[in-house]
Amino acid sequence: MTSLSDVDPLERQRALQAFKGSLESQQQRPPSSSDSGQDEIQLQANAIDPNSSAGSSVMKHDRDNAANRSSESIPHTHTALSFLGDTEDEVLVTVIDGEHPQAIALVLASISPAQAARILPQLDTTVQKDALSRIGRLNDVPEEAVQELASHLRNRVQQCLSKQQQRASQSTGQRALSAILAAMPQPKSETNTISHPVTEKRAAVPTNRIADVADSDPANAQVHSLRIAPETKSNSANDRGAAKATSHKPQSTSLSTDSIHQHLLSLTPLDLCQALGKVGTRQAMLTLCGLPNPTAEAALRVLPKAYAKQVRSQMNTLGSLELREIDEAKSAVAAASMKLNAATSTEKPTAMAA
Repeated sequence: MTSLSDVDPLERQRALQAFKGSLESQQQRPPSSSDSGQDEIQLQANAIDPNSSAGSSVMKHDRDNAANRSSESIPHTHTALSFLGDTEDEVLVTVIDGEHPQAIALVLASISPAQAARILPQLDTTVQKDALSRIGRLNDVPEEAVQELASHLRNRVQQCLSKQQQRASQSTGQRALSAILAAMPQPKSETNTISHPVTEKRAAVPTNRIADVADSDPANAQVHSLRIAPETKSNSANDRGAAKATSHKPQSTSLSTDSIHQHLLSLTPLDLCQALGKVGTRQAMLTLCGLPNPTAEAALRVLPKAYAKQVRSQMNTLGSLELREIDEAKSAVAAASMKLNAATSTEKPTAMAA
């Protein structure tokens, strides 16, 4: 029996223990009465007769009882590796993957057979065969070696669990960010694109800013007037008056949330990136969170790859956000972009005059 190579070592060990248990039970069975001799003769006769169903059933019953007694008699000893029995299968597979086959065999022998049977198919085929062959040849392992292996595996389990918690926290932040972006109100100009196409263009280029530039340089008033929609020309005087009356206030405060959003969408990736650089880091990341993914990615592609990667990782760690913070950040970026555009517009006439 010990020379059988195709039999699973665990199955072979259980069969040997069952056979040993059956022998011990037969030796410990006391004679009950004077009929015990006749019963023994009858049992021997039934065992010799291959056609006797009674003899085969009795022997099968004895073998089953002996196997049950032997399996129940196996003590569940507590070792330094017993904590692995409480570890999840996925974590345990990750922990023992790459370890020496002898260590894997010791781990499989230290956990329950059911858990070992679940873990074995998830290992490499070569590792499975090597570990099974080593389990059958396991002897008494020094306690120091077991303690060292247990300490090593315990550290790996803790590292694996900490990585899972980090991934879970990052995924939680991403889900929160996605939920916030999904809950944000859609811009009115996007929903009314078909019915009011001119309104969207007018919101993309605020009339107040164009009027201020035209007043500062009368020579370019005709050029700037071409950028204003026809239906807004009649109201240009009123717009200029309102712009002058509120010149002491930031221009972004006179714009609605939808107008600010459309203004940011109308910027080129380079202009948007320059405007983001004029505000704080948190405001810049909040603004990117409040913009559509294509617009935000286009602005990030302007940056160097290493810096863009750093910005993306910081956006994932923002945590819980409020729509009020996102709106305030977008307003600050819009104001910065308007200042940059105003500075650029004033520099061009100066260069032409020079």
